[in-house]
Amino acid sequence: MTPRDQIQEHAQIAAAKVREAMAEFHRATGMRSSIDVHWVEVRLFASKAPRYLLEDVRLCIQDEAMG
Repeated sequence: MTPRDQIQEHAQIAAAKVREAMAEFHRATGMRSSIDVHWVEVRLFASKAPRYLLEDVRLCIQDEAMG
């Protein structure tokens, strides 16, 4: 398994855990929630492949943003 494959697998597992936590929150409170994740693409002169950096994560509960 390549490092990229490992990162993708970990990201999928983390996303599933976040979705389950949001569903549990909804069941417990009845409130809607969503998460917005923003990535930035960075290109370095020394590399042909772009890098993606996490820029912002925002949690919205009942249309009120926290982040």
